[in-house]
Amino acid sequence: MRIFLAKVLVTVTGLLIVTLAILFAVIRNAGDSLAPAPPDEAGAPAPEIVAGPAAAGATPRTPPADPDGPPDTLAKAAAPSTGDAIGQTPQSEIIARGRAVYLEQRCSMCHSLDGEGNTRSPLDGVGRLPEKEIRLWIVAPREMDPAVPKRGYRLSEGDLDALVAYLVAGH
Repeated sequence: MRIFLAKVLVTVTGLLIVTLAILFAVIRNAGDSLAPAPPDEAGAPAPEIVAGPAAAGATPRTPPADPDGPPDTLAKAAAPSTGDAIGQTPQSEIIARGRAVYLEQRCSMCHSLDGEGNTRSPLDGVGRLPEKEIRLWIVAPREMDPAVPKRGYRLSEGDLDALVAYLVAGH
């Protein structure tokens, strides 16, 4: 009888561990599906989202040209710098909008800034990168590093400019 109870206890414990692991994975990854990127006007699928090597302290590489990728990805990422595209809006308003975009897109689910958010991929210090590279990490991370398991964000030019300005400002 003791052997039977021991086997039942081991089986129940194992099932409980597996169930809790699955539950944890579902809860942990729920943020990825809660904020889907809006579809682009051309109907092209959105690229992937993750922390890149810049967030982990590695040196980013210059993006290779992807003949099979969407033709406008590099063009959008290489759009005018933050100051040029935004025009006459005061810098403090642009940075405030960038923080709002950061919060709306739930960037803190995967990244941290100033110690707030998920510390596995901190973005502190990313402002030292050129704005063009920051834009590419946001909209086309696999063009920066094909190994990253991240989809890119589809943001309006104004929101993308504001988010880049917020990251460059060192927040």
